[in-house]
Amino acid sequence: MKGVSKKLSETEFDKLRASWIRAFQPVGSTQRCGWEADWRNELNELVYFRLTHFNAGGGLKSLIEMKGKVNTGKRSLEFMKMDLERIWSRIAAGTQAFHTIIPVESGFTLAFGGLNCDDNYVSGALTVEAVN
Repeated sequence: MKGVSKKLSETEFDKLRASWIRAFQPVGSTQRCGWEADWRNELNELVYFRLTHFNAGGGLKSLIEMKGKVNTGKRSLEFMKMDLERIWSRIAAGTQAFHTIIPVESGFTLAFGGLNCDDNYVSGALTVEAVN
């Protein structure tokens, strides 16, 4: 299914990502730079969110790794999850995309993956920490 990211359980996500890593090549550096720019541009629009870490080339499981903080006084984590799912679906338009939300101690991680028309994949994670 192209155009909307499919939300999976953490287990389903891990299995699908592992199968893509075995079967396909990751996107090239030029394409990855485009995905990175898209994430940065979209996240800069979220006034209640501050990106604190951005790492490209984190490995086959996570080509793009990001961390950030959200002020829970301005916006709840549930709204942040919905915003990030919407952003990922927009960034991944035209791909076969999937994602999962993984709870962590002080927030959550959005893990995502997409397979483009050339059968190259992108994968990554954005960990969001709630601060008061």
